[in-house]
Amino acid sequence: MDNNTSIYSVISYVETKGLNHAIRFEPATFNKFTTAYRNEPVVKEIIERIIKANNNCSFGTAYMIYSASWGSAQLMGFNIYGGEFYWDKTIFDYMASDAAQEAHFNKFLSANTLQDITPCELSKDSTLRLHFAIKYNGSIDYANAIVESLKHFGFDVLN
Repeated sequence: MDNNTSIYSVISYVETKGLNHAIRFEPATFNKFTTAYRNEPVVKEIIERIIKANNNCSFGTAYMIYSASWGSAQLMGFNIYGGEFYWDKTIFDYMASDAAQEAHFNKFLSANTLQDITPCELSKDSTLRLHFAIKYNGSIDYANAIVESLKHFGFDVLN
C-alpha cells in the first residue's frame, strides 16, 4: 500500500478529527499549578514567555494558556511556549496557522525523539505504537486511538 499520510494527520485525527482551531482546557495541569510548582524556574520562564508573547497578558490568562491544549494536534501551552523551540507570537497567531501548528508539532516530535516514526511503522509495530503513545500523550490507551486513526486513513493495522 502506498499511503502518504503524515504522522501529523494521524495524530490530528486522534485529537480533534483535524480541527485546527480546537482548544481543550486540561484541569489536571491547571490543578497542579500550586505556588510551589509555579515557582519552579522552568515553569516561571514559560509563564513569562507566554505573558510577553501574548501582549503582556495577565498571569491568569498565561496560566490558562499554559494549562490548555491547542490546535489540531493538541499541543499543551507549556509545550508551545517551552523548550528551545518556543513559539514567540500570540496563541491566536498559532491557532490561525495550519503551517505553524504542523511545524511546531514536528519540532515537538524532534525534541522527544519521535521525528522518524512513520504512520506505516506505527501500523505494523504495536510496541512502537505504544512507545509513541506514551511519549506523546502519556497514556497507554492512546495507542488504541492511534490504531483507529490509522484505520481511518486506510492502514492495515497489525497487533
